[in-house]
Amino acid sequence: GAVTTNDADLAQRLRTLRNYGSRQKYYNEEIGYNARLDEVQAAVLSVKLRYLATWTAERRQVAAGYDAALAGLGDLILPTTATGATHVYHLYVIRTTRRDALQQHLMAAGIGSAIHYPVPPHRQQAYAAASLRVGPLPIADELAATSLSLPLWPGMTIQHVAQVADAIQCFF
Repeated sequence: GAVTTNDADLAQRLRTLRNYGSRQKYYNEEIGYNARLDEVQAAVLSVKLRYLATWTAERRQVAAGYDAALAGLGDLILPTTATGATHVYHLYVIRTTRRDALQQHLMAAGIGSAIHYPVPPHRQQAYAAASLRVGPLPIADELAATSLSLPLWPGMTIQHVAQVADAIQCFF
């Protein structure tokens, strides 16, 4: 469907609601939805799905390279996969108490990284109402403070993986 309006405030509210209740990425002001797939995006997705198995295999190869190169470094915690499960590695998220310093180190080396979900849900403005409050969630807070996503994409070369791993090894 589509919505048209000449009311700027209503238009902004609708844009916010369709994007998880967020005007600024990762900061939810209210409870919203993920309603951003239009017909063009659906058509693109139908083509991309043909490559899903190949891209997933390539992502798993990158993750295996990171696993081998980064195991046992400092306080680094690598992604794990539950027994009997598989991982598609949409992201390769590591954890360290020195997350911000590591990100700066990587940036200085010309390597991008990202902090996905920097604010845990229970700290989002959208959930500030008394009826939605929950008790302390220290694990969620810790994950938000320590998680860092490393570069990972289908087709990423072993040389790129080595460059990232070398920089992280130098840091620790």
